[in-house]
Amino acid sequence: MKILTLLVPCLALAACNDVALSFVCPDDQQPSVAVGVLDGITRASATDESRGWFTVGGVTDSLRHGVRVEGVPQLYAYGPPGVYQVRVQRPGHVEWVQSNVVVQGARCGPNTVTLEATLQRAP
Repeated sequence: MKILTLLVPCLALAACNDVALSFVCPDDQQPSVAVGVLDGITRASATDESRGWFTVGGVTDSLRHGVRVEGVPQLYAYGPPGVYQVRVQRPGHVEWVQSNVVVQGARCGPNTVTLEATLQRAP
């Protein structure tokens, strides 16, 4: 009985320590890359008519439209940590490409890398 009396407080302390060190990730997935798209002449947001793709680890997927920062529309990549290539297109503009975008991993997923795609008008 004496051993059990000593063992129970030890187990309780271990459980408390585990709870104190636990980490809760947010329910919503964070983007790996956020791209703000601007018109090269007016410097106005050009995200609405833009579309894009990203490639990481040999897999290509489309960028998603959304609003995350101060109501400014952006394009988002949702993928794993790794080295990305990001492409953005808009009618009447030259395709914008950014290679070697390094996305680091974090405890709850990738750390978001923010890019600005300034699109030039097509000749």
